[in-house]
Amino acid sequence: MPNRKELAKCLDMEVARVRRTHIFGALLFIDLDNFKNINDSLGHPAGDLVLQEMARRLQGHLRGDDTVARLGGDEFIVILSALSLDGREAVSLARDIANKIRDAISMECRIHDTELRVTASIGISMISQDEVNGHDLQRYADTAMYQAKHEGRNRLEFFSESMSNDVIRQLELENQLHRALKDDQFRLYYQPLVNMSMEVIGVEALIRWDHPELGVVAPAEFLDVLESSGQIVAVGSWVIDERLKSVIRPN
Repeated sequence: MPNRKELAKCLDMEVARVRRTHIFGALLFIDLDNFKNINDSLGHPAGDLVLQEMARRLQGHLRGDDTVARLGGDEFIVILSALSLDGREAVSLARDIANKIRDAISMECRIHDTELRVTASIGISMISQDEVNGHDLQRYADTAMYQAKHEGRNRLEFFSESMSNDVIRQLELENQLHRALKDDQFRLYYQPLVNMSMEVIGVEALIRWDHPELGVVAPAEFLDVLESSGQIVAVGSWVIDERLKSVIRPN
């Protein structure tokens, strides 16, 4: 399969072809769902065999002028070339091919006498005459792929501007949360836990974000972003440290 350098060259060629011929193409960003579980349970050699099988299935469902490349890990890129002069028809064809690829990936896969059922999330960005380079097209398809995962995995999504805006907002929120931990903007509040006799039997620690502009922000507004960005571990450590301080702090 083409490496990253060859993939970039193929994508640039497809962008140039679309601008010259006005025939739409499409970029598919394919990510195998929960692939880490295969490596963890069966080992990396088995995972490599799964990747090889998925690559064969991808190649078997593409047309002569299409390109498939492994981007890295469990991610693949497919360039669908010369779909149609009509935008709506091109979108329909891209959807049909992506669904066939998704169905092919989800077919039973036997590795070392173990039956596996692999699924994939697919993001699609259309290649048109717009002044968009290959890097941005790949980023758009990546964004759509993550939306497909967010919607439940084993599905496909087309990129839209609203997705891009959502990603920008999430990145901004991630940066603000990183700054919040660094600048000690999180607060812990303790809520008593009582039994049926109204006796206090413990307390529940509740985290709040004391935002310098928005005021106190409830966890429902930022916990999902902490988890998706991986910052939940650092914040969890901060909560433990704060609890310990409250326990050993003298009256």
